[in-house]
Amino acid sequence: MGFAWVVGSQSYSGTGTREGRVVTVHWGDSTPVVYVIMPDGTLHGTWANGRALERLSR
Repeated sequence: MGFAWVVGSQSYSGTGTREGRVVTVHWGDSTPVVYVIMPDGTLHGTWANGRALERLSR
């Protein structure tokens, strides 16, 4: 599955795989973004080896 992010004027993209409720996205950094699919469908993720957090919703 493909992912794309826009942060300020920077764009990033990556490819993810799903195993159960965990989605791992490799995007060119040394560590992937790791999301957990929550019961309400939102994705809670960690970046930078756990130093940054993100929440995605539709």
